Amino acid sequence: MNTGSHDKHINAKCIENLCKGMVHNIIPDLEKAKVSVDEALRNQEVLIETVQQENTKFVDCTSMGQLVDMMHEAKSYYNKLMTVKKDMNMLSDKTQRLKRRAVKLQQQKQKEEQYSIQRRERELEKEQQLIARVAKKSDTPSPSTNDHDSNTV
Repeated sequence: MNTGSHDKHINAKCIENLCKGMVHNIIPDLEKAKVSVDEALRNQEVLIETVQQENTKFVDCTSMGQLVDMMHEAKSYYNKLMTVKKDMNMLSDKTQRLKRRAVKLQQQKQKEEQYSIQRRERELEKEQQLIARVAKKSDTPSPSTNDHDSNTV
């Protein structure tokens, strides 16, 4: 029985020594693998940061595109505003010319009315002078009228 327990003890020592030897052989490889994994993690962090920066640039480019679009739209509205302003100035000029023309036409019409009134007044005056002359002539008997009247009686 002693040999059986001794074998067990030897087997246990053998297993322990084999395990230690195996661990001793594997640890350098595991440490190298750990270093490689740590380096891969650092590289991954650098890549993540780089991708985030590129995403920020992309967002900035999108924002820049929106800004450019907004500037084009602002330019378009400015051009429309200038067109409206030009049209308003043109209409204002036309309105001023039409007002001046209306004033001239009104003045001309007033002159014509005044001339017409004066002409009528002169005609009335002439008519009244003619009526007054005719009345004076009919009030004073003329020699030919008296002769004519006496012949009829």
